[in-house]
Amino acid sequence: MPRNDSHGALGALASPEPTDNVGALREVERRNRQLEHTNRILTGLSHGGRPEDLAAAFLAECRLLFACEHAVALRFDAAAGTAHVLAMDSTVLDAPDVEPTLPLADISSARFLLEPLAECIQDARVAPDRTRIHELLIGLGLYSLIRVPLLRGTQVLGAVVLWATGADRFDDEDVRDLTALTHPLAVALDRAEALDALAASEQKYRSLVAQAEEMIFLFDAETRAILEANAYTSRALGYTPGEILGLRLDDLSTVPPDMLEADVRHIVEAGEVRLTEHSYLRKDRSTVLVDIVASSTLFAGRTAILVLARDITDVRGFQRQLMQSQKMESLGTMAGAVAHDFNNLLTTILGFAGLLKRSPHFDAEDRENLGLIEEAARHAADLTGRLLAFARGGLARFGPVDLRDAVQDTLRLAAPTLHSNINVTMDLPDGPVVVEGDQGQLQQALINIVLNARDEMPEGGNITIALHANPAVATLLVSDDGPGMNEETRTRIFEPFYTTKPAGSGTGLRMAITYGIVQGHHGTIAVQTKLGEGTVFVITLPLLPAGAKHRTDDSFSTGDGDLILVVDDDDMVRRTAHATLAEIGYNVVEARDGATAIQLLKARPDRFAAVLLDLVMPGMTGSETFRGLAAIRPDLPVIVCTAYAADAHIDTDVKRRIAGLIQKPFSSERLERALAGVGASPRR
Repeated sequence: MPRNDSHGALGALASPEPTDNVGALREVERRNRQLEHTNRILTGLSHGGRPEDLAAAFLAECRLLFACEHAVALRFDAAAGTAHVLAMDSTVLDAPDVEPTLPLADISSARFLLEPLAECIQDARVAPDRTRIHELLIGLGLYSLIRVPLLRGTQVLGAVVLWATGADRFDDEDVRDLTALTHPLAVALDRAEALDALAASEQKYRSLVAQAEEMIFLFDAETRAILEANAYTSRALGYTPGEILGLRLDDLSTVPPDMLEADVRHIVEAGEVRLTEHSYLRKDRSTVLVDIVASSTLFAGRTAILVLARDITDVRGFQRQLMQSQKMESLGTMAGAVAHDFNNLLTTILGFAGLLKRSPHFDAEDRENLGLIEEAARHAADLTGRLLAFARGGLARFGPVDLRDAVQDTLRLAAPTLHSNINVTMDLPDGPVVVEGDQGQLQQALINIVLNARDEMPEGGNITIALHANPAVATLLVSDDGPGMNEETRTRIFEPFYTTKPAGSGTGLRMAITYGIVQGHHGTIAVQTKLGEGTVFVITLPLLPAGAKHRTDDSFSTGDGDLILVVDDDDMVRRTAHATLAEIGYNVVEARDGATAIQLLKARPDRFAAVLLDLVMPGMTGSETFRGLAAIRPDLPVIVCTAYAADAHIDTDVKRRIAGLIQKPFSSERLERALAGVGASPRR
């Protein structure tokens, strides 16, 4: 309703006394109404609430107190250049008519940002506002405007704007009264927004804690009772949220109580402590390895400890696997280097021992002694051969291998060694599963696993070999229902010379050889096992690449040549090979490195019937030498004869194209069979 006096609402309390009794009575009634509105405003602001609700209640009282038709509270965002309508109370407009956000440049209230003490009373018809709401209110006859800033100290937060019908409805006392009321409003809004921000921050904190994939919990420093815990803590330790709040830290920690008490005391004194590789107990009494950050804090007026624990069980497991893999790689490199040197020495010992045995100048006793030397050298060669298999240096001539055939042949070979109470089953696909490799070596790897399972089940049991394939990889699963392995055995199963058998019952090389064979075929092998739950060996091998081509025996030709080219950097090995081949009846030419061999072949390519090629040589590698020889004469049979052949020495492409393989130390019989196999006959 329009005001019928020309004085401010609150300022009237200080106005002169009316000259008649009726006027005095009206003045008292008006003062009472003003005080009532003012008290309601202050009481409402003191109760707190959402900023929007506080502003709306404030405007409703102001509209009645100042007898105006429209009231609005604005919050300024100077950085964005906008004003946000915090609340509105109006008898002439509905909420949908109000623009929630206004450009600061379009409203005259924005001048308070630069001049907080600027003129507060205006005629709306001459105000420079450019908003739709402004035009609507003028059209409704609301010409009187009063604006006061919302201040926090000297900072302008926004403005309160009142509109009234007609002109000149507000005066300076109204400005003072409205300004006096906006001070508690600004304080109340500040407090409400701070509480909102605090609530939002707390909700965000609780949300982060609840969703964190780390154990976060709080326990009482004195009783060690768990006071709060996030959901991940419950899941990680195997408890329900209700169960974990009924526990003490002593129920989780593996540390003895006296040490635990000392740790808690240290945390309280230090403020924050970091503990690495600490163990917590799950509900099932298994352990989880954690890194901990524990800090002292206050909770409900008492000292508490906030714990952030990160589960590092898997991380440490991966680190152990990596260290084990690196150790195996180092052992393989060392084994290969040792075996290489020994095999070269054994080649010389066996070669010349064989030559001496066949000499007519020795009697029967001498030849018997030479035979003993040969036998001892062969035993040594067998041991170095096993080391080479582990070191991925065992020779393999790659070709297509259907793993179904390899599995079936393996079980036929292993059958005589399996006692009757062991049941072996196969689960093989209908179609071929072809990989690239050496079938003999792959069968050896499978036999080793089957025999290992047999040894673990002396009373009998079941062994299953299952084969699966996807477009790129073949997977072999060899499982048994034996006693399983503990963690140490599982971790060390592929180490050379590691065995759980009694002394004298095994060399510990069987599974090391299997590991080397699988690695040499560019595959992987892993063990899944638990005590009392059996064991599963998982082997993955890449399937044969599309378009892979392998040479066949009819693609080699000795031509009319009568020379055998021996390529080896070891002088004693070349001398041994030369003498052995000469005794058989071959003509021999020696080369101490790849470059020399290529020059010799380039000079007379038609004179050579075959090449015996070492792989580990200084300068040109064996693979580089092979390619150089093949470029000169593609049909020339090249037989690899080496003491150690790792992937660095002979790649898969060369394995596909060579004519044969001989592992040092070699005998004259093996040399003769290999050369005869490619058509190179001795010239007698």
